[in-house]
Amino acid sequence: DASERRLDARNADAQSVRLSLASQVATGVIDWRACNYSTKIDEEEIESRQKTVDLLTIKSSAGFARKADVASVERDLAAAQGALSSQQEVCKRTANALVEMSGLEQAAVAAILDQPLRQDQAGEQNAAFMPKPPPSSPELPATVLLYHPSVIAADRNAAAAWADTGVARAERLPKVSLSAALSLEWIRAAGSTLGLSTWSLGSGLLGIVFDGGKGAANVERYRARYRQAIADLQSTVLSTVKEVENALAAEQSAAERIESSRRSETAAKVALDAKQAQWEMGMSSLLELEDARRQYANAQNHVITAEHDRATAWIALVNATANSINLKQSNPNEPNSL
Repeated sequence: DASERRLDARNADAQSVRLSLASQVATGVIDWRACNYSTKIDEEEIESRQKTVDLLTIKSSAGFARKADVASVERDLAAAQGALSSQQEVCKRTANALVEMSGLEQAAVAAILDQPLRQDQAGEQNAAFMPKPPPSSPELPATVLLYHPSVIAADRNAAAAWADTGVARAERLPKVSLSAALSLEWIRAAGSTLGLSTWSLGSGLLGIVFDGGKGAANVERYRARYRQAIADLQSTVLSTVKEVENALAAEQSAAERIESSRRSETAAKVALDAKQAQWEMGMSSLLELEDARRQYANAQNHVITAEHDRATAWIALVNATANSINLKQSNPNEPNSL
């Protein structure tokens, strides 16, 4: 019985490992998408800065701009190019991690990552870079805990420890095998007195009944293991509940930040376009233009972060609930988003 429970626990552990690995791969894909989109934003910013440098150089040649201003924008352009190189390195490392986790060839992973999202996976805005989790809710807490592999493993370990305790208690009882204990004595009795053989058998039985406390100590040892297994089970249940609650909170927070960051991005884009037009007409300073550009880049990165966090929170929720998720699809024929 204990062996069967331990086998069930190891099977549950294997299921938990598979789920964890799938979550790590999915999170790696989300990390790569966010990194790749940030790279594209950096490239667009560099292109915009290059146009500013070219225009300011022309103005400087005509005597309408200072050489110090040209040097300033060239410095900012070089810094942006350096940041782009660093961002590309991060993306490359993320892709390499996916190659290691998936066991696929690098070309195969690159081909998968380059595939565009399906329309049903797209978010409301900037949908090209991040999948949108489907509307969903976890199963009832009892259902989640009942089928969660980590909880199952801890429960089976506790059951195995309890079975071991029962075996240890049973082993304290006298065990007499007459066929084994008497066979040698009857052989000896054939060549000696019966009294000697009987005395020898009685001594052996006394040795079985009185073990000097070894059996009691063995029972207590298994009881301690059982108490530890129960404590591990309670800890696993609490940890599972905490992970689900944290994932739900993270998903809700990310969804709220997406809305606010998108509004900020729209406003920053309008402000940048206005400052660009004013600067080209000589109605705004270069410092104001660069400040507007930085604010727009920050707003875009905030959107990326919020989209990334919402997707990873969904993955964490699936992992925390062991995929015990109820999807709320408006169209029953629509495929799942993730």
